[in-house]
Amino acid sequence: MSSARDISRVIVGLVTGFTGICLNSMIIGVNFRDWHQGIHLSTCDLLLSLIGFINVLFQTDLVLDMIFRGFETYIMLAREIHLRVLHVLVFLASCNYWSTVWLCTYYCLRIVSFSNGLLLLLKMRISTYLPKLLVISAVLSVCVAVPAVWTMYLVPPQELELNTSSSHKIIAITFPYKVILMCGTITPLILTLIPTVLTLNSLWRHIIIMKKNMLGSSKARTCAHVTATRTMVLLHTLHMVFYISSISIILHAFNVEDISQHVSWLFIFSHSTLQAIIIIHGNSKLRTIGNQIIKKIGNWYWTFHGDHAGSELQESTSKFPSFPKHP
Repeated sequence: MSSARDISRVIVGLVTGFTGICLNSMIIGVNFRDWHQGIHLSTCDLLLSLIGFINVLFQTDLVLDMIFRGFETYIMLAREIHLRVLHVLVFLASCNYWSTVWLCTYYCLRIVSFSNGLLLLLKMRISTYLPKLLVISAVLSVCVAVPAVWTMYLVPPQELELNTSSSHKIIAITFPYKVILMCGTITPLILTLIPTVLTLNSLWRHIIIMKKNMLGSSKARTCAHVTATRTMVLLHTLHMVFYISSISIILHAFNVEDISQHVSWLFIFSHSTLQAIIIIHGNSKLRTIGNQIIKKIGNWYWTFHGDHAGSELQESTSKFPSFPKHP
């Protein structure tokens, strides 16, 4: 824990870990509050809560990974436990991928008008099919993560063909499992692209129709269309960079001593935080409550800071000698 990279990894890990857990907990808390008050939660609300819950676990697991990497010499059975932490990390990352697929699919089906019989049926029954799709996604994630128990192992760095000066053991992965990981993660990435492209195409056609007919009454619908499309594009872009970073880490046997892999690992740390920001900004209810929380924190800070600054000013002025007033 002496190098600048190790110190920066700890700082970024703690900051993004705290921020990511807070933001995703807010998503869960807002929807739980509504449910507790008897407000009916939409399918989108439940899906966002699930993504928030997965992200909280994912961010916590990343913090544990950081702790075991930095303090493995001080923790009993650290290397064996670290392997289990990485196994859970693979499962949660896969769950996050698939949850984003169904979120983008839900946005697409709710916004885009379909004439095709199959897509129209899916649009009408998405709320019924979604729980089953989530169960299937969880099973697929388990199928991707379980083989890691037998295919990820610890080896000394000198036994790997890696240019590293690390004195710690490195997590090695067998080649067949690397292929499984790449296929298991690129599949939901591609599936996320499909509803995103369909929604972009629908938005483009909607804008053209509005320009031709000079319609002004569809402004609210267009704004909702643009917001959902922007959210889907940002989520897909985020997952694409997350996929590249994850595959880069996997191909380099989870070695984060190299500067390029260090950058990839820092982005993986920031993924849950960035995803929560995108989701909150794209949801009107979460965005409103988020703005209220920020305003309350700002008011509290300025109230405390103003009172503190005022007391300091009063204390400093009281130190000046007082002069008698001239008649």
